[in-house]
Amino acid sequence: MKSLFKICTISVLTIGSFSIALSALASVNRTSITEILQNPQDGAEVRIYGTVIEQQPGEDEYVIADETGEQIVVEIDDLDLELSPGNKIEVLGIISLETDHEGEAEQEGDPTPEDLEIEATSVNILSE
Repeated sequence: MKSLFKICTISVLTIGSFSIALSALASVNRTSITEILQNPQDGAEVRIYGTVIEQQPGEDEYVIADETGEQIVVEIDDLDLELSPGNKIEVLGIISLETDHEGEAEQEGDPTPEDLEIEATSVNILSE
């Protein structure tokens, strides 16, 4: 009987942890690329939907466009995934704001699209 109680307790704890992880993912609302470009917050979690436009040569970086036509770069380094132009995807990731480009002096003012990328933590291919 004690073994059954332990198994039930472990199952409840595992299911509870899984539910917490899912609710954390679900709490990241959909964001348009326009919103990200207008108000970038380094380190903020975002969820975007879009279409793969192209892969950056020799990189695990892809240009993604949303339904408004705005584009942003998504880096999928640590995800064992290959995307193709035309793939419709959902990306959960973190905004990375880089204003000091290699070989360039840091500039004052608003970041440009070249200063932003999304570091993907999860990519879901919706259609190929």
